[in-house]
Amino acid sequence: MPYTKKFEKDLQNLKKDYKQNTGRLFFWVSQNMTSINENLEQLRKRIDDEFTYILYIFFLLINNDIFKAAIHMERFEKKYANSAYSKLQQAYFYQSTKRFELAYGLYIFLLKNDIKSYYLWQMLMQLCKDANWYDRGIALYQEFVKQGFSNDLAKFYMTDIVIYFYYLNMDFDISAELSKLNISLVLKLNLTRDQNEKGKFDTSLAWQSLKDIINLFEENNIEAFPTAGTLLGWHREDDLLPFDKDLDIALAPGEDMNFIKFLIEKNPRYLIEQNLPNFASYIAIRDLTTNCTIDILSFCKNVNFYESGWLLPGKFKKHSRVTRFTPFELVKKQWKDKKFFTPKNFDLYLSELYGDWRVEDMNYFSILCANVVKRTPMIDAISYRHIMQNLLYKNYKKVIVIIDTLFRYGNQDIYLRDLKKQLTQR
Repeated sequence: MPYTKKFEKDLQNLKKDYKQNTGRLFFWVSQNMTSINENLEQLRKRIDDEFTYILYIFFLLINNDIFKAAIHMERFEKKYANSAYSKLQQAYFYQSTKRFELAYGLYIFLLKNDIKSYYLWQMLMQLCKDANWYDRGIALYQEFVKQGFSNDLAKFYMTDIVIYFYYLNMDFDISAELSKLNISLVLKLNLTRDQNEKGKFDTSLAWQSLKDIINLFEENNIEAFPTAGTLLGWHREDDLLPFDKDLDIALAPGEDMNFIKFLIEKNPRYLIEQNLPNFASYIAIRDLTTNCTIDILSFCKNVNFYESGWLLPGKFKKHSRVTRFTPFELVKKQWKDKKFFTPKNFDLYLSELYGDWRVEDMNYFSILCANVVKRTPMIDAISYRHIMQNLLYKNYKKVIVIIDTLFRYGNQDIYLRDLKKQLTQR
């Protein structure tokens, strides 16, 4: 049985120069896993050919089939001892098994021999992201810029990662400026992403996650309650919102976030996400059983109000995203097959967050929700990145909503005014 026509044509194009650009083949595999899966049976039958064997090994590595990949890498090494792809395979193998320094050394070796391969530059940047090497990633990006690459797509991918590094280093102004660079590249190149890439929110798995995390807190005498989109789903739809992307939990005012971190870290079911600044009042965790993300927030008590949000430490505190609530009482109420705490006056609580919460608004911008105290550089950095992401999904209405919301909070960036004008003319 032959390959599908498109797959055959793609392979013919790739085969012309795969030895001259070692990174290109890897990136093609990473972006065409579904197509490879459809042709996998035929691919396996042709691995006597070096090119096809490389494709197959990359497929195994990216699919995280590490044991099988290791076997085939050893066979490939014996058969094609002088192939540059042996080292590239080994580098990605080390990266997949979290031996990051070994991977870094091999990527650098390959890059020295092929300095203009922007694919290798991107693989190095991804390694820095996987290893949480933010400063090293920023230095790598600065060296990439010095090389004067003319490929705009390569610039976009490199910048997309370094935006995240600057954000985590709390260099919010630089992060925002680089997001504007990528916004311009999205429009110039007409880049798009499939909405399905976001992944579907499985409400049945999420419901189990919600009950289990609340049960864990109850077993440890911690009061917590659904908040934000999870609370909104409860009181408006009597269900989790199907278009949501995570669960939102708040600790009752007075509960200690440090104890929560301790509790989560010792529980093998949960993993604290590392892709956030060191917030004092907020963590995101992943439920490894259901693969759901759970945002957990804490509250600070003041005389006239409660504050929550993403509070930054030390000198960065002024850049925090702070939301303010009227003091509330928690009561337990039945929701489906479990009782949860909820603000007694949930109408006021949700109104302070969303305004008219009973009316569905798919383009509501929750980063600058109704009760955010003020706009800060961190909020700007996050907002500009959201603009870029929504442009990739061609969600122009949401982009205009974000821009208008920023304007209401005092942002006067001429770049945004020009962008809005450009989008309204489409």
